Amino acid sequence: MSEPEATSLPTLTSATPVRQRRPLDYVQSARGFWVVALLALLLGLPSLSSGLTTDDHVARGIGLARPGLLPDPFTAFGLEPKPGFDRDSGHLAWWSSPQLRLMFLRPLTSLTHADYVLWSNAPWAMHAVNVLLYALMAAIAWFLYRALLPSAPPIAAMAALLFAIDEAHAPALGWIASRNTLLSSLLGLTALLMHVRGRRHAGAAFLALALLAGEGGCAVLAYLFAYAVCLESGTLRARLATLAPALAVSALWAVVYIAGGYGARGSTFYRDLSEPLHVLAQGLMDLPTWIFGLVGPSVIGLSMAAPAAPVRAAGLLLSAPLIVGLAFGLPRTRENGFFALGALLCLPPLFTTLPQDRILMLASFGALGVIASFLAAARSSASAAVRGIGRVLFGIHAVLAPLLFLPGLNQTRPVEHGSQAVVRALPQHAPPQVILVNAPVELLTLYAPFIAREQADRTPPTQLQQLYAGASTLTAKRVDERTLELDAAHGWAAVPVETIFGRVEDMPRGGEVLALKGLEVRVQDSTADGRPKRVHFRFPTPLEDSERLFLSWQGRNPVAWQPPSIGSSEPLQQLGLHSLEP
Repeated sequence: MSEPEATSLPTLTSATPVRQRRPLDYVQSARGFWVVALLALLLGLPSLSSGLTTDDHVARGIGLARPGLLPDPFTAFGLEPKPGFDRDSGHLAWWSSPQLRLMFLRPLTSLTHADYVLWSNAPWAMHAVNVLLYALMAAIAWFLYRALLPSAPPIAAMAALLFAIDEAHAPALGWIASRNTLLSSLLGLTALLMHVRGRRHAGAAFLALALLAGEGGCAVLAYLFAYAVCLESGTLRARLATLAPALAVSALWAVVYIAGGYGARGSTFYRDLSEPLHVLAQGLMDLPTWIFGLVGPSVIGLSMAAPAAPVRAAGLLLSAPLIVGLAFGLPRTRENGFFALGALLCLPPLFTTLPQDRILMLASFGALGVIASFLAAARSSASAAVRGIGRVLFGIHAVLAPLLFLPGLNQTRPVEHGSQAVVRALPQHAPPQVILVNAPVELLTLYAPFIAREQADRTPPTQLQQLYAGASTLTAKRVDERTLELDAAHGWAAVPVETIFGRVEDMPRGGEVLALKGLEVRVQDSTADGRPKRVHFRFPTPLEDSERLFLSWQGRNPVAWQPPSIGSSEPLQQLGLHSLEP
């Protein structure tokens, strides 16, 4: 009997082709966390030159005005607007809600904002803190994907890579005042990582820190629940029992939050939790928009410049094909069930605000886990439709995302440009009362006074009041020596961005009078839904008084404006977000 022929393992020779290492191979390696952290760091570095923008000026000004105390930008309004920071001063528009309250429990993030005082003239250092936090979060996400997908390292690597370059993260990274989103997300993912590794009490401790950094930290509970349902072993009761430490921490936080009177009221931007059914109904109608923000490009922040109904319809129309493709092409694994359920359950807590990409950071962790798994399956799918959806998702999240990341770092820049334009229009030594007749958005008179005070050689006005903000066609009419009438074709507050600090139900109606310092506002006519449409503004002295300066927005800047003669009318330029461009 002859012996069997000897066999041997293939060996590499000069004729054997050697596969070149792909970028994903480096992410997949044991040191891949350094790769994603470095990538996140590089994407964030351009923000170091961004300087202070919008809320940063307010936080810095408040911090410097409170010697010996840490700046706390999240309770700037307190339980009610403060004297000198109210409708009389013009920081808040006259149509702002008298019930306005914006007070958030974020002491850990406030502690980090000591940099507004310690490095008040070094914004690059404040941005550097954000960049380092984001790089660390990308590394934590890498460890977490790897722990959740131990048998699929390529998918874990792809998910971590997509997370690091997700352009929806850029606005929170590039805006110092949005550090609470970064910090709560970082601590939240760390809490989940501890939980997955079986260190439940450490996970609960990190959850407590996440909640103290920002309300967004409560999204971690969605992933903890999804992990218990989809990935834990044992009876359902035993699996749910693993949530006990996290639930105890969350319950204690909720008690403190409610007892302390924290939360939002009187704002269009935020929804009041004292009306839970209204919040739920509005949130469910926004759900397609939120989902599109997870699976599509980062554009939902623009929805605040349009009426809600068409935005919701567009969100449903655009997200539906992607969702259907994911539903049919996604492998039915326990891990994908966890990612999908966790991401979906992250959304209801966000119903308390208008849809915006920058607060989807924790939800995106699960969504990108789903997308990475889908991309891996779509490459070998027999369905042309699934392969096509895969190419679309790859284009959005792997090609388009890094290209949109840099512009996303400067998402607040248009409003900053507008605020700076208002300051430039003011005389070096401004008169006591400056009236901005029309503006593209509501926020400019909030930020401009703080920016003006940063310039030591300037004398800002005592009162910087705006009469109208928005994109409606506007007509100005001189009623008498002391009265100016504005008629807005679509009324005040036609879209959300025109009334951040007010609600339609709190606005004065036809026939009502609002007495402010140096200004009486009388609503003559209202729209069908109760918004002011034609308003008389009466001053205590003739409009041409030297103690008063009128500004009107023309082109991309406000300029000095002369009211028309008595009985005459003048159309004012129709504005929009484009009017904020430099």
